[in-house]
Amino acid sequence: MSNLTVFWTVYIVLQGLWIVGAIAAWSNNMLTAGQMKKSGINAGLPYLQHYGCWNDSIVIHLWVAVVFAEFGPLWASVPVGFLLVFCVAVVLSWWANWMWVQGSMRQAHGRRGKLTAVGYLHIPQMAIILVAITMMAVWILMGQVEWWLAWGSICLVLAHVCMGWHWPLRLFQPEWCPDELEYDWTTPVFAIGYAVLMAAALLFFSLHFLSPV
Repeated sequence: MSNLTVFWTVYIVLQGLWIVGAIAAWSNNMLTAGQMKKSGINAGLPYLQHYGCWNDSIVIHLWVAVVFAEFGPLWASVPVGFLLVFCVAVVLSWWANWMWVQGSMRQAHGRRGKLTAVGYLHIPQMAIILVAITMMAVWILMGQVEWWLAWGSICLVLAHVCMGWHWPLRLFQPEWCPDELEYDWTTPVFAIGYAVLMAAALLFFSLHFLSPV
């Protein structure tokens, strides 16, 4: 497969999982805050107000597709290693999603330790992202990644972690925001961290792509 084919295959798969997840959330009355409230749920975390989901679709999926296109072929010589990494990523993704829905907070992905269809769909999506992160980390450690691209990738992943803290909801506190996502001293820290890291990532990527070969 050509690099371009790998890119579009990975990107379409990830975006497809995201879209199917949105359909699943809609069928469970957890797509938007308005739909959630009309179904009688006054507070919760609906799919389209889960800003980590938007960060996945707009930013992370694109980066993952680039990583697979650029560095995926290097795994062709070690298919067993790739398979092992993917299996570990699936297990970690299941565990992370399961841990996230342990509380009583209503959310599109699940509640009280029970994953919804959205939660199960997020497992392969997250696993593919973890494989890309692993790929990038391995090749960075091996010195196979150009400096600007390496630091841009690191900043992008850390920014996504900041978004996982749901700082927009904690900061603006809409009326349907669950009590579990209350504002505290960490909120501005994560908000500023996200802005700084995203700006740094854009700068590093710009330097990478604009630098003469």
